[in-house]
Amino acid sequence: MKKIIAVLISMLMLVSLCAGAVAVNAEDGYVAVNTYSGSFTVPAERIGPSSDRVPNQGAYFNAASAFNKISIPRYWSSNPSNSGRGDITVRFDLFKFETDYATSIKGTSLYSKEFTTNKDQNAPLEFDLGKNFDKGCYAISFTVVSEDDGLIRYFVLPENNCDYSELRIGFSSITFGFTVNFVEDASLDKYFARLPGTEELEEIEEIIFADNQDAGARKVNDAPIGVRFTVPAGKELVSITALRSPTWTEKENNDMKVEVYAWSTDYDTTVAGNVLAGAEVVGDVDNADAVFALNNRVPAGEVLAVFSATNSGSVGFYGANSSKYITETFANGEAIGFYPRISVKYASKGGSTEPVEPVVTYSNMLIGEGAAIGTWVNGTNNTASVAFTTAGGLKGIALGIYWASRAQGDNPTGPEATWTAELFEYKNDAETTFAQAPLKSTTVTSVADNKPAFRLKFDDVLPAGTYVVRFTVTNADYVDDNGKSPYLVLPLPDTRAPEADKFAFSGDAFNLTVIGETMDNYFVANPANVSLKPAEQPSTEPGTDPQPVTEPKTEPQPQTGDASVTMLAAVVVLALGAAVVFMKKRAY
Repeated sequence: MKKIIAVLISMLMLVSLCAGAVAVNAEDGYVAVNTYSGSFTVPAERIGPSSDRVPNQGAYFNAASAFNKISIPRYWSSNPSNSGRGDITVRFDLFKFETDYATSIKGTSLYSKEFTTNKDQNAPLEFDLGKNFDKGCYAISFTVVSEDDGLIRYFVLPENNCDYSELRIGFSSITFGFTVNFVEDASLDKYFARLPGTEELEEIEEIIFADNQDAGARKVNDAPIGVRFTVPAGKELVSITALRSPTWTEKENNDMKVEVYAWSTDYDTTVAGNVLAGAEVVGDVDNADAVFALNNRVPAGEVLAVFSATNSGSVGFYGANSSKYITETFANGEAIGFYPRISVKYASKGGSTEPVEPVVTYSNMLIGEGAAIGTWVNGTNNTASVAFTTAGGLKGIALGIYWASRAQGDNPTGPEATWTAELFEYKNDAETTFAQAPLKSTTVTSVADNKPAFRLKFDDVLPAGTYVVRFTVTNADYVDDNGKSPYLVLPLPDTRAPEADKFAFSGDAFNLTVIGETMDNYFVANPANVSLKPAEQPSTEPGTDPQPVTEPKTEPQPQTGDASVTMLAAVVVLALGAAVVFMKKRAY
């Protein structure tokens, strides 16, 4: 089973010594099979005796061979150095699996062991079962024995990117890392057999949709959140998970639903259509995953998933600033620059021979890394442009962030800026290029920094080629009663300049998001030797080199004075290509 997750290193991460399904420290005649792969991190969901914690966590699996030992790679527990003030006693049990996990742990335990701890454990915690248990389906369980006496008590299992989950290992809530010592059998390809009922599935694949940038959180109580994305060819959407869904400490009535539609033209047209699938989460726990198991499978194609609150509690999403997989996000039908931290699971049916139409997907391609205040468009320097060459289709352009003059608020910095974004096909030189009519264009009036957020998505797909994007402040010569003029500031790459052979700028480099066809090496070296610099003129002085006709520009410092701008200037945009999970740091 493939599970595409790249796990972000957090403060409390332990890198395991081996990948999943690799024999480690095996006894003679046994092989130790890990359910985790490469690394694992502290989850947000804890087991403990107090009312805000779950009393039990566990897993179930189908053993393809006999086994005699189960262990977990490490755990975290209440201890004086991490705000915990009481010992906690936990019981480990092994059960024969019956129907489902909840039914199984009500049965008779085949093996049981209690242990008491008040500190983090970095070494494996092993449970020697004392004999070989025959192959078959089993459940394991960690249950809190301690009573709630007002002290802080908790026990935390290591979350992991489990290669075997869904098909071969099920979990009561979170996935956690553990190892099973199996009797070695050279005839076996995998020691975890498929769980009953999964035989008809070819594979389940989980994809994390958002990167690790912390963009705060949004309540769906305030406005329904719509997420537009594409189900790949040959796959079916079976579930959506709100990762570490926050409830803002609310403990009751935290209910949320999702409805999935086939995307059509725009948001309003889409939600006026039929609901393809839906699901509801009742009683969401603060910072626990909210899993929406859809009541129907959604076929390949572009879809819109709309999340809304169904009760008086608080529910929502943590967010990121960009996503490789999410095309657009909406709040109350309006596009927003927020990407909910969600994952999806896709399934494919085995044995299907029907031809599948290829689906072209489009992702954010960044011409630079980072975002810092740098390239001013104002006054006599009222334009800035960039040229690039693509190896695949082009569907749109966007700015992850920008800064603009604001006429209102506590710190007005100038009149509202009206500016245009234009896309041209590059022809011969800058003068010839800009003499053409633009292929695409839009006009924006900004009332403050990043307002409105800028993302121009085309209805059609432009072919691979060489393009120029030009930003122009059209009211740059306006002066208000306070002597201030409008300005637009484009984000300057703050970690490295874009590659010189792939991008040409009229002035300073700036960061731009290109919505392009998903592929490796989307931007290519420019075959046309594009230059957007001013033409050089012969010098009037003998023996001197030609000089550009433009005067060097001086740039005023940003005057927003707004703490939000300071924070925005520190945003780091990760290069796309791998989906990653961000684990929010919190005290246990």
